[in-house]
Amino acid sequence: MKGMRFAMVVFLSLSMLLGASSVWAAESTIKPVQNFGAWLIGFHADKENPTRQWVAHHFCHQLRPDLMQCVLYDDNSPDAKMTGIEYIIPGEAFDQLSEEEQHYCIRTILKSSQGN
Repeated sequence: MKGMRFAMVVFLSLSMLLGASSVWAAESTIKPVQNFGAWLIGFHADKENPTRQWVAHHFCHQLRPDLMQCVLYDDNSPDAKMTGIEYIIPGEAFDQLSEEEQHYCIRTILKSSQGN
């Protein structure tokens, strides 16, 4: 998390020094989200207050067979707001996390049905 804060500070500092237009000029050539080929819509519940729920649009990318990275948005419109990032791992990997790490995770059992 400290590294992430550092990166954010560096980015904000650079954008102030260079001017926002210079930083955003690369937008047309850098599109990493285009590799996120899966779109999932899910309901999220607050850990502290499960009655508080919201819809999250997950745009996901398979990094490895056992790891999926998802960027979450409040909807799928062009002006959607990013609300978070999730990593999806198998149950066995979750079980190997320390209790402290598990505190920051949500164990989810995904169910799907296949129509015949």
